[in-house]
This record gives sequence, C-alpha cells and structure tokens, in this order.
Amino acid sequence: MQRLPLLILKVLLVFIAVLVLLVVALLAGFRQQFPGEAVANYIESQARRQAGLQLEIEPLQLEWTHLSTPSVTFPRPPQLWMLPLETLAQLDQVTLPFLPILQFQQFWVQAQLYQSDLKLAVDLPGMNTLNISLDELMLQQVPLANTFPFGFPAGVLSLDSEIKNLTQLRRRQQSLPIGTLQGSMTDFRFRLNQEHPLLNGLSITELNLPEVSYVISMQQQLIEISQLTMNGDLEGSVTGNIRLNERNLLESRIDLDLKVRLSQKLQDQLGPLAMMLQGFRCGDFFDVKIRGTFRQISPPFRNRCT
Repeated sequence: MQRLPLLILKVLLVFIAVLVLLVVALLAGFRQQFPGEAVANYIESQARRQAGLQLEIEPLQLEWTHLSTPSVTFPRPPQLWMLPLETLAQLDQVTLPFLPILQFQQFWVQAQLYQSDLKLAVDLPGMNTLNISLDELMLQQVPLANTFPFGFPAGVLSLDSEIKNLTQLRRRQQSLPIGTLQGSMTDFRFRLNQEHPLLNGLSITELNLPEVSYVISMQQQLIEISQLTMNGDLEGSVTGNIRLNERNLLESRIDLDLKVRLSQKLQDQLGPLAMMLQGFRCGDFFDVKIRGTFRQISPPFRNRCT
C-alpha cells in the first residue's frame, strides 16, 4: 500500500510522456502534410477581394515556431501603368512567427526587402493599425528607384510608419492610407540624368546629401511634408503638400516650399546659372515656391522674404 502513490505517479508520467509523443507525432504529420500552396492561394484571393491588392505568394511552409514562404511578389497594378516595371517589389525569406500573437496580441510579418530588414505588425483583434519598420535599405538596389526621370538615387534609407485605417482599406471603404511616415537617409547621392531635356547642359553630375530626415503625414489624398531637412550640397528644408490624383498620379498637385543654402562646390558647378538664381535668394538662403503637377511643374518663384 505504501508503494501505491509512487506507482500511480509513474503511471501518470508514462501517460503524459505517451500523450506528448502522440501530440508531437500528430503535429509532425500535419507539418509534413500542410497545404502550403492552398493557403498561399487563399491569402492571394483574400488580398484581391478585400483590399484590391495583387500578390504572388510561393507555397507556405509550416515550422514549429512560424509559417514561412521563400518570397512574396507585388506585381505592378494597372493604375501604375506608366512605370517601366512588371514587379514593384519582392519580399524574400518571409516569416510569420506564432509567439507575438500570444505574447503581444500582434500579428507580425518579418522579411528581407532587397537585403534590408522589414517588419510589419498588425494589432489584434481589431486589425485596424499597421506598423511598418524598414532598416537600412540600399536605394541603389531597388528597381523602382531607378525609374525616376531626373536621375538615379543611392544611399541608405530607414523608416517607421503607422497606418491607422487598415480596416477601411481592407474593406475598400477608403483607398489611401491615413497615418504617419518618418525616418532618415544617410549618404544620399542623386546622380542627375543629363539626357533629360530639363537637365541637358548642366555641369552638375551628382548631388550629395550626407544626412536627410523627414516627417510626413498621410490623410488619404493629402500628403503633408511636415519636416524634411538636409545637409550637404543643399542645406535647409522642404515643407508643403502633395494632393494625389487617384485616377492619374501624373496629375497629382504639388505645393512645396524649398528653403536651402547651396554649398560652395555646388555654386561653382552651376557657373553662370548661379547668378540667374540670385532672384530667388533671401539672405543666405534660396526661398522658392514650387507648384504644378508631376506631369508639368510651373516655373518656380521666390517666397516673400521675412
């Protein structure tokens, strides 16, 4: 009788061990038979139906701590027909860890975007707020960045963004985000396209801006540049707004104030053109208003000196 509790304990331990082995075996079997392609197709269809978002997802793989897929591709949408790209972006090594769902009540997606770290976090259960973090993206590796008509950017971009109307975007009640975007660029260089008609004949080949920081708010069609500061060949700030035209992005309205000081190197490269710019000078800075559309920018004029 004295050994009975010990015997019961041994039986319970054996039962628990067998139960654990059965659960592990079932999970291992389910992992091997996980319908990764069907799940990927379902996510693609839901993205199209709920958000109008085109995705191409490679079959998902079920691991012990996360779901993963080798890549997620974003094809060019019809409204961006003017871009000479078939693919806007591609995420590699995409993972969806399970622990943040239990620990933080957040749904995370972690991926590589052109060899930089990208993290998306959606708050549960409402799924109305999306946080985006991008760390040290090399601009010269991004195909989309090489489609700019005026030149070719290079440098390191980091950003954090919060989108507050994810539910409305998913339900197509709204088509553009509401939220904030802030970050910085380091060692930014912009090599001018001297074959462009507006730049032909300039002796400037490249603009160098070692540090650029920005704070931008998004209110659907209205993008407000609250702060954009820079130093280097151009030292100063840009403020203003861009009002997007959803039907034709080239007709989006631009209203920007540019207040900058030119480096001596840049003034020397401008040559006689530097004298022509004196009409825009207010003290040590050039204070310029820029208006128009992406398709056609009106001639700039000087803001009132204060």
